[in-house]
Amino acid sequence: MESLLRKKTAEKGCLIASHRGAWGGNVIQNTLRAFRNALLQGADVLETDVVPCRDGSLWCFHDGSEGRVFGEKGDIFAMTEEKILSLAPVNAYEQPVRDRTPRFEDALALAVRKGAVLNIDRAWDWADRVVRVLDGVPGAEEVCLIKAPVSKGRAAMEFLAAHPVKYPFMAICYTWEDMETALRVKGLRLEAAEMIAFDEKSPLFGSDAVRRAHDMGLLAWVNAIRLGDSPRDRLYAGLDDDRSIDRSPEEGWLKLRDMGFDVIQTDWPAALKAALESGGGKR
Repeated sequence: MESLLRKKTAEKGCLIASHRGAWGGNVIQNTLRAFRNALLQGADVLETDVVPCRDGSLWCFHDGSEGRVFGEKGDIFAMTEEKILSLAPVNAYEQPVRDRTPRFEDALALAVRKGAVLNIDRAWDWADRVVRVLDGVPGAEEVCLIKAPVSKGRAAMEFLAAHPVKYPFMAICYTWEDMETALRVKGLRLEAAEMIAFDEKSPLFGSDAVRRAHDMGLLAWVNAIRLGDSPRDRLYAGLDDDRSIDRSPEEGWLKLRDMGFDVIQTDWPAALKAALESGGGKR
């Protein structure tokens, strides 16, 4: 079965991946409302973080953001299901909302129903639990894309390679050795590489690097989100959301598109969509 990610790149060209959905205002990150909002804004891929709580069930949540999302300190790994469902997330205006952190199963069902790719992050230490959920959902094999850094995800890669259902996987790569290591895992359905380059001297920077990844049979994914203002918060040599907004899309997102990237991950899917559709050439 061809993955939905490959089908969409063949159909559209450069795809839009929306980081934790599209959130702000009264829309909370990593919620079903954020995912629906991302799709309304033109996202092709929904990126979410998946973590377990104390009871073992899986939730769409970025661990470490408990204070920011819930407005109180805590550790989602130590919370019960009942506790998570009792917590009202806090919106951008510092007001509690009725929305709730969703179970992973609900986000997966939404992706299958809407025909969107679901990119699963931060789940490499509990890949077996994620796969148990995927195994029970018709269509999951087509829409999901599990990712992990090669340096931390070796056990997850080997587990996925040994599993009878071959779920698509993306390796987060900082070097060519990372990419080659992932390619050597026999039985792993390696679909893509997320290419990290902190500056223009990084080995995975530039159009030649993208072509080399393509020659390896991989789709090339780039992360344009800006995590902060330190050099290592610039995930692809400063060609990111901030530069695209502050200067122009031609100096950020469209450079990435023209390098040949198949997927651009962003916090601003509507603006990226407008840029891709007005920038000339293949989207």
